Amino acid sequence: MFFIKVILFIMIGIQTNTFYAQEIADPDKLLKKIIDEISNENLSQAIIDLDKLIKIAPNFNVARIIKSDLIKAKLSAIDDFGSGISNNNFDVESIKLELLKRIKSTDPENFEELNSKYNFLLNKQTQYLIFVDLKKSRMIVFSNKNNKLKLVSDHYISIGKKGFGKIKEGDKKTPVGVYFLKNKIKEKLPDKYGLGAYVLNYPNSFDRLNKNTGYGIWIHGVPTSTFSRPPYSSDGCIVLTNKDISSISDILNIPNTPVIVSDIGIEEMLVRDDNVVYQNNKEIKQKIELWKTTWESGNFRKYLDFYSKEEVYDFKNFELWTNQKRNVFKSSINIKVDIDNLTFFEYPNSKENLLLVKFNQHYSSNLIETKMTKQQLWKKDGDAWKIIFEGKYF
Repeated sequence: MFFIKVILFIMIGIQTNTFYAQEIADPDKLLKKIIDEISNENLSQAIIDLDKLIKIAPNFNVARIIKSDLIKAKLSAIDDFGSGISNNNFDVESIKLELLKRIKSTDPENFEELNSKYNFLLNKQTQYLIFVDLKKSRMIVFSNKNNKLKLVSDHYISIGKKGFGKIKEGDKKTPVGVYFLKNKIKEKLPDKYGLGAYVLNYPNSFDRLNKNTGYGIWIHGVPTSTFSRPPYSSDGCIVLTNKDISSISDILNIPNTPVIVSDIGIEEMLVRDDNVVYQNNKEIKQKIELWKTTWESGNFRKYLDFYSKEEVYDFKNFELWTNQKRNVFKSSINIKVDIDNLTFFEYPNSKENLLLVKFNQHYSSNLIETKMTKQQLWKKDGDAWKIIFEGKYF
């Protein structure tokens, strides 16, 4: 009778006896409560709560399969998750994976620890930061309170059919990187995109440097006929339930909100040494300020030391950019560089130590006066940070 309890408990490996409030409206929290009830052999209450869950989310396939299994378990032994389903339209393995992702998600109480575990700086204009943990299939939304991340909400997501690490158009992968929200798609879209689609600035500068191709990476909803999609089921977009899209639509509508799409999971970040992260942040701020004052000094040799020989400026190669910059320095006096609205983000790429820097720049000299939003990519090479890309933000 209790084979379903054993299967779920072994498969998921969760701790039981978790405390829950009497009424739970959040599908993930209610799902965890149900799994605890099954693990504690309280099948009758589990079925009652499953009915509540299905009422909240009528097309939630995970809940429907568990209920079918429980009903069958009361009559006879079952040998695997989904044994109670006779409908061949269900992709049971994908739904099982969704269950695992939902149940094994990181405890939201720990999310604000990212403040001391992640290298970042937010300006006052940045109201929110969105962190996508690709490994856990979660999107975590933070508000910005004086450069401190405050948890707003977290959500189950689906990503590309082939996982993450997008390189070329059509590879069915979700990109990894620091992106910014651009706009909501205004025109009517097919039902597959659900209640809305919000555009990310893929490919960004780092993608273009690496000659990554493709376009149309969005955050969007699901068809009205379903509650959620399996973890790996999009063409590269980040997909939320329509309920979740609706709940954060005001935030997704804010252009230039940073979206950190990370292949470094939150659990990996949470074991970092706070002091190391603090010293990195301090060093980064000092380095950016020193770059600015060195530029103002007019010392071209010292200024050039900030740049890698692999550096690209507005996609011009290092030699061409260097020659142009040298000629400008020779003719310039009274250089003044003001930067404001500075933000930077550790680039979420486990293969390289990168930092994306973005700011408003006001430059003036005897030759010219310009204003622009500039972005840079800094890479740590040994003990030294070097700029590998610099150009206008687009």
